Amino acid sequence: MKKLLLFFALFFLILADIQAAKPKRYGFTASFRVPRATKEVLLDSTLSWIRENLPTSQFYLRDINETESYVTYRATNKGDFGKVSYDLTFYTAKNVVDMVVDNVEHSRNGRLPREFRSKGTPKRKTKKYLSSLSKDLGQYLRDLKNSRSLASSN
Repeated sequence: MKKLLLFFALFFLILADIQAAKPKRYGFTASFRVPRATKEVLLDSTLSWIRENLPTSQFYLRDINETESYVTYRATNKGDFGKVSYDLTFYTAKNVVDMVVDNVEHSRNGRLPREFRSKGTPKRKTKKYLSSLSKDLGQYLRDLKNSRSLASSN
């Protein structure tokens, strides 16, 4: 009986160690509605926003599919907290643009000692950066909607 309990304790200890070693992953999603806009117009507008705002040193193009209306990038951000990598995908449909961040991975490579790092966790800093990107895209699409409504009223 003691051997069985020892076996289960050892098994659960190894299982807990394996679970703790897995990289922490999370996602982020933002959706934007643009009334009376086709997916082709939204895809072109999103691509122009990407060219203007995403730094090419951090974002690497993985796939553009114009028939399915999506664009996928792999991004890598480095800071005092280490290195963060994630997939950034823009899906467009009629009246909607979705910005989806997935497969976020943190690495301690390049991480500074605690006394030299700024406050905040890598997750919080990444989400803050991505939320500022999504606000920027939302403002760009609102401006697009307003310019389209002004152009149609003239």
